[in-house]
Amino acid sequence: MSRTHDGHHASSPFGNPFKLIFSKGQNRSPKLLALLSSFEQSLAENIRKLKPNDATNIPSLLWLRQAVDALLETHNKLKALIFDLEFPASVWDEKWIELYLDDSLKLLDVCIALISEVSRLEQHQILLRYALQISDVSRLEQLQRADEALHDWAQKLHFRNSKLENAPFILLGMVGALSLPKVKNSPKGKVLTRALYAVKVEMMFISSVLVAVFSGCSKPLIDMQVPNDFLWADAFNDLQTIVYNELRSRLFLDKLLILKELGEVDACSKQLHGMMVIIIQKDDEKEVARDNNVDEARRRYGKQISVLNKGALCLANELELLGKKLNDFFELIMLGRNGLLASLRTSDDCRKQ
Repeated sequence: MSRTHDGHHASSPFGNPFKLIFSKGQNRSPKLLALLSSFEQSLAENIRKLKPNDATNIPSLLWLRQAVDALLETHNKLKALIFDLEFPASVWDEKWIELYLDDSLKLLDVCIALISEVSRLEQHQILLRYALQISDVSRLEQLQRADEALHDWAQKLHFRNSKLENAPFILLGMVGALSLPKVKNSPKGKVLTRALYAVKVEMMFISSVLVAVFSGCSKPLIDMQVPNDFLWADAFNDLQTIVYNELRSRLFLDKLLILKELGEVDACSKQLHGMMVIIIQKDDEKEVARDNNVDEARRRYGKQISVLNKGALCLANELELLGKKLNDFFELIMLGRNGLLASLRTSDDCRKQ
């Protein structure tokens, strides 16, 4: 049974997964049952691993990287399932093929936009590194340049990437069209479509989180109601509720820098800016030496530089790792599309001979 928006149970349109993959009168295949069960249980376990102990840790680059890792693993499991089913693309329903190619093309567009945003944030790290390198408290001219670089870095964080503008609407359209394709008299086809549906749901969820975090837009955070007949449904519905509630509350408060690592570095840089201002304003060395506020700022200054440097290194490292994972995901989608098209071309050539 699945739950409706008001929490009441509703009858599932899919029924028991281990009964409905076979039509009446067909022999039940233990192999197909085992393949389906293994795939869905593996997906459920991957989803459970993404559930954090503390929901406030969700909007972090580390968690996003783990989520993309889970996607990559699920795609590899799907490839293995298709191989084990011995169900070549030549016998796929044309509607499945059209849907797969259309969805993958849209996901490539979303992926390109996300890669662009991560790259933008990485490039802006140059300003942060420059500020840290020249932030010598004994040289006021350098200190002023460092303060200006910090200010420029903070300003650029609030710019909107135009490449991300369409991503929420692409995902909204995909979520709105989400459904489990109907299959007649093909046990293998029913297993495959259930697996494709599962992969699409996971992709929609993680892509929506990524876009919401990087765009500051809550539009793609549309709840997907997965029937409990799927072995991974409970784990998914639980995770979706936790993640979406946390992100919606932060975006509702207009908290732009919801990424944990980015927010921490931004807060630290603002504290450093305050110390710099005190020192820069007292440009007379004799007056500086007599000013207790400046002395206190200088005592705290070195420690703050160390903290910011550590946070900046962590941010740069996580951005680089996430960027690599997104590139891996892009390549995986491309390989899947090319593999399907190559299989179809080979089948057409064989039929013509």
